[in-house]
Amino acid sequence: MKTITLEITEEDYKLLIHEIIDPEAWIKNAISGKVNSIKKRLIPVVVNKMINDDNVISIPANKNEICNYEFSKPDYKNAAERKEAQENQ
Repeated sequence: MKTITLEITEEDYKLLIHEIIDPEAWIKNAISGKVNSIKKRLIPVVVNKMINDDNVISIPANKNEICNYEFSKPDYKNAAERKEAQENQ
């Protein structure tokens, strides 16, 4: 499990609690929503890659396993790595 820590100013915190009852819960929900959004976009892309890969004999029914297929590929690059590679071209 990864831990993400965020520090904000007192002024920013006051602004948050002006409209948000529980800023920590709001942040957790925002992250969860973003993760789900990325997963919904990634899964069809990966499934199509699997369908077109003659070496794949079965496609997992588990969404996390489908995502992990992409992440475990030797040539996989995350967003920062893709950006760096593009800048180095």
